[in-house]
Amino acid sequence: MKIIKTVKKFLLLFIKSFPIFWKSSKLYTTILLITVPLQGILPALSLWLAKGMIDELSTGVFTNLMIFFLFWLIASFLSSIISPIEMTFQGLLTDKLIYNINRQLMEKSSKLTDLYYFEDSKFYDDIQVIEQEAAWRPVNLMVFATSVIRNGISGISMLFLLTGFHPLISLIILISILPQAFVSYRLQREAFETMVDRSPDSRKLRYYSSVMLSKEHAKEVRLFKLSSFFINKYDRVYNKIHQDIKNVRYKQAIYSILLVLLGLIGIGFSFWWVIEQAINGIFTPGDILVFSSSILLARQSLSSMIEESSLLYDTLLYMEKFFNFLSLKPIVNSGTKEMNLNDSDYEITFHNVSFKYPKTDRYSLSNINLNP
Repeated sequence: MKIIKTVKKFLLLFIKSFPIFWKSSKLYTTILLITVPLQGILPALSLWLAKGMIDELSTGVFTNLMIFFLFWLIASFLSSIISPIEMTFQGLLTDKLIYNINRQLMEKSSKLTDLYYFEDSKFYDDIQVIEQEAAWRPVNLMVFATSVIRNGISGISMLFLLTGFHPLISLIILISILPQAFVSYRLQREAFETMVDRSPDSRKLRYYSSVMLSKEHAKEVRLFKLSSFFINKYDRVYNKIHQDIKNVRYKQAIYSILLVLLGLIGIGFSFWWVIEQAINGIFTPGDILVFSSSILLARQSLSSMIEESSLLYDTLLYMEKFFNFLSLKPIVNSGTKEMNLNDSDYEITFHNVSFKYPKTDRYSLSNINLNP
């Protein structure tokens, strides 16, 4: 049940993030929507065309050999030129994306006319994460999103080729891949939550290093010999953060290795079955080429898709905080009535006015009286 919720949350966040691409640049997004899927399907197409050429050469019938060769040449040419085109427009769209996200953050901050949220320590931790990572999270969002789509299409197209041998072969690959995906998502979320929970400690690290490196504190540090004090503080906080992250990464590596070994066992049995069928004359030499290449490419593409999607999920968790920030509503509403202070009918008077910040006991102002 928890796994289904994780996948559902991933898809919803991805769908919710997509309009940001479109809003940043309709032209660049359209170009990527064409080039990325095409780049994913061309390897399977090239492999199928190579199979056709090998089969015709092995049988001695050259009726369609030239046609297969020309189309294979065109597919190879497209594969070569699409990659730089994708990188160019991906970079251009990333620049637009960073601008758009930062612009939305500033506009939303200007609409929060009161300081209520900024007095909440948890909100301040979240806004620090949003602000500091706004420079590179949009880059990850673009890179990982396009990679997931490209590898997903490539993997599915390879599975489609493998289905021609036997549907169970594609099923075996999927069964070996899916557990790795679920484990990666769970561990990636755990790593992200650990990073967010350690946000106060991260601020401590920045403070300790700034004291040692800034000219404003240079005199006091040297006068009172505080260098070792701040360095020791920095070491203790860093070790605390690093230990939590290290445990998560170790678990991710162990689980991934075990699941990969499990998948290779199923792939090995499938490959041996195809070899036996080829010995019996059921499959052609071209079939052996397609199977040996597509099963490795399918595994590689789907594994890359899982790896990139787990990293994308990490970025989407950041986007969730971004969307939560944009959805905030001001607690104090500003009035729209204009007052003419020169008019004797208006008079502003403070009588026994007291004020304290939320979640504090001490009053900042107590029984203030002001008369015009």
